[in-house]
Amino acid sequence: ISATASMVSGTGNASNAYAYGMWIDPSEVNGPLVNNGSISATTIAEGTNNASASAYGIYLYSSVVTGGIVNNGTISAVASATGASPNAYAYGIYVSNMAIAGGITNNAGATISGSGVSSNGSTSSYAIYMNALTGATPLTLNGGSIIGDVYDSNNVANNYSAVTVNGDVLTRGDWLVSDLNVAAGGNLLIGSGHTFNTARMTTPSVGTLT
Repeated sequence: ISATASMVSGTGNASNAYAYGMWIDPSEVNGPLVNNGSISATTIAEGTNNASASAYGIYLYSSVVTGGIVNNGTISAVASATGASPNAYAYGIYVSNMAIAGGITNNAGATISGSGVSSNGSTSSYAIYMNALTGATPLTLNGGSIIGDVYDSNNVANNYSAVTVNGDVLTRGDWLVSDLNVAAGGNLLIGSGHTFNTARMTTPSVGTLT
């Protein structure tokens, strides 16, 4: 599944581009949402006035996904903006005003990524963005790569975004989540220049962080 949007505006006009690989708003998925291939969104915005590009690999708002999200492939978002006052926002997975009790699982060999590029304005590059969660949405990392920031916008005291690492996982991005457990056999490799912030480590980690 792929979605691409581009917008080039003339003198004095704003340029806005939006793309969604998958949009669920509001809806109900009775079972797991499983990706075995590729889900991607790419946007390009160019303008002499404001230029804004927003890309969402999977966008979920006020919905129900009873079996969680399971990624065995690639979920990605790329946003690029150039011109005057450019802004680029990329979200591999965006979850808002809901909870995913089954959580988000990334398996060995799979990738979730978000990359925003702007000529001189603001950018956001989120692999996973969780906004106004209404309940627990755990993240289970059995392997693979998470490229981009992972952010829980809630009060992390609610402990809605617990992370469990069960395999070899590479991250290149900054994290803010509610809990972290690196289980036996787990190895969380944090890319150079990035940080991992968690409110707690409820279960003593016996795996490795590097």
